[in-house]
Amino acid sequence: QIAAPTDVTVSGDMSVLVGETPTLTASATNALSYEWFTCNEDGSEEVSAGTGATISPSTAAAGKTYYKVKATNNCGTTTSAVYAFTVVSVKTISVAFQNKAGVAIDGPTVTYEGNEYPAGNITVPESGEIQLTANATSSTIFLYWKVDGARVEGNPLLVESSTTTAIVAVYNTSVCEPAITGNDFKNDYRKNQSN
Repeated sequence: QIAAPTDVTVSGDMSVLVGETPTLTASATNALSYEWFTCNEDGSEEVSAGTGATISPSTAAAGKTYYKVKATNNCGTTTSAVYAFTVVSVKTISVAFQNKAGVAIDGPTVTYEGNEYPAGNITVPESGEIQLTANATSSTIFLYWKVDGARVEGNPLLVESSTTTAIVAVYNTSVCEPAITGNDFKNDYRKNQSN
């Protein structure tokens, strides 16, 4: 016997960055049509936001919007739970590579959120901590980080929200083993500050 739709749910990325293009998808058992609504956190004061199984929320500005969806067939309508959709403000971190080996080295990359980036700007959330991973191109390459001019050990690297520049210093250890001393770092830091 056919009844009103059941198991009405919404799937998709519920936290995205400003400018991304997400899609939310409704699903239900025995549904013939769907209508989307924005609403309050408790599901009241609903405003129609579109029809169909999918919707692409606006990400032009940071903020939180609550959505629910109504699934309908000839026997009735069933409403989903309320879902919070969050748009996070962004900034860019400038990532660069310094070749300290004196010989040509194939450029390493940096991985953030599963995506690999060459040198350049990476778009990240404006607040909170993120993780960057420097990827060596061979076993003979040694890497360390400078974050806003200060040397930081560790890979992956946890970056604070105030970070604007991340530099990966690259050595080819088959040519010269880097001497990691306090004086070497001070000289290296001064060179970086003067560039």
